[in-house]
Amino acid sequence: MEKTDASVMARNSKFQSVLIVHDDLQVTERLRTVVSVLEPRARVLVARSCAQAREILARSSCSLALVGMDLPEDGGVSTILHLREAHPHMERIAVSALPDTQRVRAAVSAGVAGYLLTDALDTELVFLLRWLERGGAAMDPRVARCVLERMFGTPRRAPASSSTRRCRRPPPKPKRRSPCCRSASSRC
Repeated sequence: MEKTDASVMARNSKFQSVLIVHDDLQVTERLRTVVSVLEPRARVLVARSCAQAREILARSSCSLALVGMDLPEDGGVSTILHLREAHPHMERIAVSALPDTQRVRAAVSAGVAGYLLTDALDTELVFLLRWLERGGAAMDPRVARCVLERMFGTPRRAPASSSTRRCRRPPPKPKRRSPCCRSASSRC
């Protein structure tokens, strides 16, 4: 019997036990779904606050924590700091609705291995968490762009869309036609 890639990846997943720390029930359920795709047999524990996360981790260990940066207590920073100190083996990922520069900086300083945005597609979240499993950073590309712009001061270009383009290039100048192309009968 042939093994599928999904079964091999699931068996090799290092995220067998995951803690989700978030106060929004919809976000929590989405993250639970993402984790179940990443590792179908993963044990998922949910805390709605930093205090509840500490209680859960006093009884259980986890290999991954997805921490909401929108927590009412402190935006998740103290939770990440606590996890870094008390559970240094655990991977910590910040989760937020916005790629706010101050929150990203605070999360990175606190010791996260990634920063995910809640409006990303489930497949994108799974993809980024797979990178984390392989030793990479689980960083939403929009957050990575903010970090790079902050580090190197590169100007931000708005994404082009069919309806609105903020960064327009000037139209190309018409090419000068050679004398042989000026006549209506000749074709270049």
